[in-house]
Amino acid sequence: MNNRLIVANAGNDTLTLVDLKNKYEIENIFLNNICRNRERVNIFSMNRPCIGPHHIIKGSNDSIIYTANSYDNSVFKIDINKKTVIDTVYVGSCPKHLELLNGCIFVTNTDSNSVSVIDEKEFILLENIPVGEKPHDIKINNSENLIYVANSSGYSLSLIYLDSNKIDEIRLKFNPFHIIINKDKVYILCPQSNGTMQSIIQILDIKDNILLTELKVEGVILDMVVIEDTDILYTTNAFDGFLYKINIEKKNILEKYYLGGMPNCMLYNGDDLLFISDALKNCVTVFDYKKGKIIKNISVGLEPNGLILV
Repeated sequence: MNNRLIVANAGNDTLTLVDLKNKYEIENIFLNNICRNRERVNIFSMNRPCIGPHHIIKGSNDSIIYTANSYDNSVFKIDINKKTVIDTVYVGSCPKHLELLNGCIFVTNTDSNSVSVIDEKEFILLENIPVGEKPHDIKINNSENLIYVANSSGYSLSLIYLDSNKIDEIRLKFNPFHIIINKDKVYILCPQSNGTMQSIIQILDIKDNILLTELKVEGVILDMVVIEDTDILYTTNAFDGFLYKINIEKKNILEKYYLGGMPNCMLYNGDDLLFISDALKNCVTVFDYKKGKIIKNISVGLEPNGLILV
């Protein structure tokens, strides 16, 4: 049972811990204060964050999480129960997203055009793999031991085959930002690009990477969630502050729910709730998609991005 939500706040170098079983009680952890062997920096006197946690994943050990720190060019290993940064690995420039597979942590480095590979047990950097221009998101196809990387300025996906160490590229008409792998399909979110006023969601067949369909949505779509065993997809629109419920098969918007602010990243709890970070209001919205209503707006740190349940 996941009893806590953890939010990465890039704007003030914090993690917000939300107790989902205790009236959404929150605790903010300043990363600079829990780092070992690190000189403490007063970010308020600097008027800017210096770590910039962007994305979080759970480790193999239930008490361990990892953060990709975009301003610090690092990955933190954190014992979330002890609230301590155990160790740090420096990677490429501007790390954004992480994934864990077969004892290795894979990290996209947006400004280095690479993916760093970290040994999880030893917590050391093993190698940097060159990919396309401005890699942002990264996702795992576990059945094929395959990694997908969204090159956000390269009009492409990089495919890293771990069994053969082969790297392929899928060319796209639009710049990809986020990826979802759901059963036999790959969903690719492409925000506004090429001078258009639309965001594009492309859906590929996972076996042969053939384009199956393409959804066009007005506005700046920043993230998406596919509801298991349905044709329903939810997206956040940062332009108008709405959450969209979309029928994938019919390619139409079924419902629009006004959230306000600048809804950004999304997390699905696998049951009835969506957690949606808001980079303008500095909150996380808890949305019951089955009832179609907001349950709670939780105040968190500045510029919330990554979300995980533990």
